[in-house]
Amino acid sequence: AGDSMMTFGALEACYRENLDIGKQLALIGFDDFVFMRIQPAPVAIIDQSVEHMGRTALRNLVQSFSAKSPPEGAVVKTRFIPRESIEFTP
Repeated sequence: AGDSMMTFGALEACYRENLDIGKQLALIGFDDFVFMRIQPAPVAIIDQSVEHMGRTALRNLVQSFSAKSPPEGAVVKTRFIPRESIEFTP
């Protein structure tokens, strides 16, 4: 799933269709919300530090006001957290 809201939507669709996540299909989501860890098959996650992203965005925005130029872009590192939702074996 491409972001946290899509991950929630994918989980909802899987449960609605009675799919066994981690057994019938693999699921990888975004952002490490506690909700992802307490699923019957905890969801593998690509985690990004939302706090770091927010601080970086604010810092770049404030600097752009001083420089009177558009804010700079930034690349934020992510990390993969494997969990049971990817133990899928066809």
